[in-house]
Amino acid sequence: MSHLPWLLLIALTCAVATPPFAQAQMPSAPASVPSLYLERLAAARIPADAAGAVVLPLDGGGLRFAANEQKAMNPASTMKLVTTYSALHLLGPAFTFRTEVYAGAAHGYTMADTSVHNEEGERRHWDALLDLFQRNLKS
Repeated sequence: MSHLPWLLLIALTCAVATPPFAQAQMPSAPASVPSLYLERLAAARIPADAAGAVVLPLDGGGLRFAANEQKAMNPASTMKLVTTYSALHLLGPAFTFRTEVYAGAAHGYTMADTSVHNEEGERRHWDALLDLFQRNLKS
């Protein structure tokens, strides 16, 4: 699991919110983007300007690699990586859980401002989630 700290660092630095923040916090980047990074993006059909990464060693060393580090990015998927890393670290790789799928429920069904909002599904979702919180807070 030694690669996970690097993944976490990449994930966190990809979540740079604004160019002024990036300029204030990031050391100057190497002049060129590694070809392997560009090849992997191309293989996944991701335009090079649609992805960003900053790689810094956790020991405080200098910047290893940066691509689009000044560009604001949506951190949604980045937070999934951070959550996954945290879960693996705290719960271990053998931890299991149950995921329920509601028949006919489209992605976004719990959000009232979407066209797929499902009031019954949202109620079921929150009842189950609050029950889970209550059980775990008591233990």
